[in-house]
Amino acid sequence: MDGGSAVAGGPSTGARARRSVSRGRQDGVRPVKGTVKEAVITGKILKYLNGLVGCYARKVHGGFFSSGWPDVVGCYAGRSFLIEVKRPGGKTTSLQDQELKRWGAAGARTLVAYSVDDVVQFMAGYHEGGK
Repeated sequence: MDGGSAVAGGPSTGARARRSVSRGRQDGVRPVKGTVKEAVITGKILKYLNGLVGCYARKVHGGFFSSGWPDVVGCYAGRSFLIEVKRPGGKTTSLQDQELKRWGAAGARTLVAYSVDDVVQFMAGYHEGGK
């Protein structure tokens, strides 16, 4: 080989392959793959949630007075929800588990999410009478 050959459409030609943004989903949020930061997953989850009609969600920023609080707090269909976001394989702390348990006991829906797909399934429970 002369070292100058390239696959058509490869990196040396400047062309980029285009992929479908939705990947079969209607929400327009790409699935997260590989090792990613929790902040990236959280951002995609918030984009999905705030795209639902009648849903409002926001990030709870960490700090001294918010230790153990879930990453996302919101309301949908008149019911509050709290979501702790973790990278795939990540574990919640005992303080986070306690906080989710308290909110659940008070009637809020709670979830530990590792992906947007986890949240999509969780939100479907609102219309199925899920807990």
